Amino acid sequence: MGKIDDILLPREKANILGIESLSDSELIAILLNTGSRNENVLELSNRLLVERNGLLGLFQSSKEQLSLFGIKDAKAYRILTVCEILRRLPSLKQLKAETCEEVLKATDIFFVGQKTEVAILVFLSRDKTIMSIKSITEHQEDRVSLNLKDALEKAKKYGSRWLVAVHNHPSGNVNPSEEDLESIKKMDTLCSLYFLALYDFIIRSDDEYYSMRESGGKKIRKKLIKKQ
Repeated sequence: MGKIDDILLPREKANILGIESLSDSELIAILLNTGSRNENVLELSNRLLVERNGLLGLFQSSKEQLSLFGIKDAKAYRILTVCEILRRLPSLKQLKAETCEEVLKATDIFFVGQKTEVAILVFLSRDKTIMSIKSITEHQEDRVSLNLKDALEKAKKYGSRWLVAVHNHPSGNVNPSEEDLESIKKMDTLCSLYFLALYDFIIRSDDEYYSMRESGGKKIRKKLIKKQ
């Protein structure tokens, strides 16, 4: 007979040994509850984690990407719900975002391990407290578009005063491109129409970041401080 944690089902194991004893695949198995026609729930969980590059990749998946694994709406929305809760946690903690480091820490979950471009808006109150964090990225075949107006409409409802845009460059070069500079101008103009002020525009990679506010428009890069 094997060790107790090798023979218990995930819920039984959590009940006896604690939820922290579960592996990543066992946690996902509890979330999914059942498997598919050809795989039991643990096999499906393992395949999801392998093919979506771990927990981070899984919780950055869209409903359409999950459907490729035979996951129907009910299960997909359980995963998407966890993802949305994780994204809302920074604002629930009433975090401040007065510095680039604070913004980068609050938005890190959106970018770690990302191989494609992502754009995030951080809405701040008058005293720079985070009110909401929204992804405005829409992937369309060979290009990435930004759904900015819809996000600004929501910001108006929140009563936000400041806006920080965070955008990644998977290439690793965080210097602003001509397209980035055009986006900054467009964003600044749109913000004024919604009684918002663009507080900062940050471009990041895994190792460095560029801040429009800190650099004064010059091409100055800074090292990204890794979380301990």
